[in-house]
Amino acid sequence: MEILHSFASGLCHQLPEKSFHFSHFTLPFCVRCTGVYWGVFSGFIGVWLAGGGKKSGLPVSTMRWVSLLLLVLFPLDVLIEKFFPFSVPLFGRTYIGTGFGISFSIYLIPLFNYFFWYNERDNKPILDKCAIFILILFISIGIFELGRFSVSVVAGYILGISSVAGAMILYLVLNLTIISSIPWFRRFPRSYLVRIPLSLFLAMGEITLIKIW
Repeated sequence: MEILHSFASGLCHQLPEKSFHFSHFTLPFCVRCTGVYWGVFSGFIGVWLAGGGKKSGLPVSTMRWVSLLLLVLFPLDVLIEKFFPFSVPLFGRTYIGTGFGISFSIYLIPLFNYFFWYNERDNKPILDKCAIFILILFISIGIFELGRFSVSVVAGYILGISSVAGAMILYLVLNLTIISSIPWFRRFPRSYLVRIPLSLFLAMGEITLIKIW
């Protein structure tokens, strides 16, 4: 699984003392980055399973407050670790990162749907109940904890692959959203045949540049 660590090396410091270990396998990202990218991965899967589909409306108001709180906790955790002599335990950083990743997803997905699907989008809220958001959050953390406590190399590989997939999803969707917002592409009904490969190429290029830098 060296390819996973090679991919993640440009996006994370990969310090062994700040990473989870599964026998002889270490997750490709540190605990915090793993949480963020695992959260993005599970957020996209959760929204899709909950019927998010092509919806482009913002979450309901209660969910917006909860998700904003989770978004604020992430930089707060980073600042606490940097400026104070104590820090949140490793698993706590993963929880905070997961909450951040899922929360970021529920704001990114409506934006993506709005630009990518053009006239096919549905303007209803991406998730219409805060309980669904909380359920996605707890299931995501629960699955991660089951894998972590199992101390199984197979579980480590699954979580590692999922977190790398989350990173790729994040970069790809961000690029797709930006490219799809360009009015020129709206002239072509099947412009997604160009937008998707272009976004993938840009995502790989950005990750490579970050790694070199």
